[in-house]
Amino acid sequence: MAYSKNTWVDGGSPPISAANLQNIEDGVYANDAALTALTASTTSGINTLNNKVISASGSSLGDILTSAGSGSPTTWAPNAPYTAQSLATNGYIKLVGGVVIQWGTYSTWSTGLVTFPVAFPTACRSVTTARNHGIVWNYGNEVYAYNKTASSCYIKISGNNGANQIGYSVNWMAIGY
Repeated sequence: MAYSKNTWVDGGSPPISAANLQNIEDGVYANDAALTALTASTTSGINTLNNKVISASGSSLGDILTSAGSGSPTTWAPNAPYTAQSLATNGYIKLVGGVVIQWGTYSTWSTGLVTFPVAFPTACRSVTTARNHGIVWNYGNEVYAYNKTASSCYIKISGNNGANQIGYSVNWMAIGY
């Protein structure tokens, strides 16, 4: 039943009487009982959820939520789009579902090995490279990644004659799972 609010005024209507006061008391009592039942149900639901979280992750829901509020970039939080990350110059983000995106900068004096910040759990699927300097390149100069594995790749910067270029900086991004 919906509550109808009354404005009580001395000598006004409805009159302040034992019957009206009893109706108020009955309404407060009924709502208190409903709130008590709701609280018990909600607490039971939270306890059930907490037990499921503990069995799935080994941590309690309270621990996870407390950690998530700490600002730690490697803490999983409910509904977060990622499970871990490092925002370093050579960093990574592990997305929910298993995709990992990694990035970094490599300064080369020849062909060089780049070790990813974290190894991909299954495979590296793509490495994209881009030059990171203000030098104008001649036609035929290129930068590329090759021989990629779950933990590394090689990057080469070559001139239009195929020779290694010296002292260039390269940005790279790798995607895998």
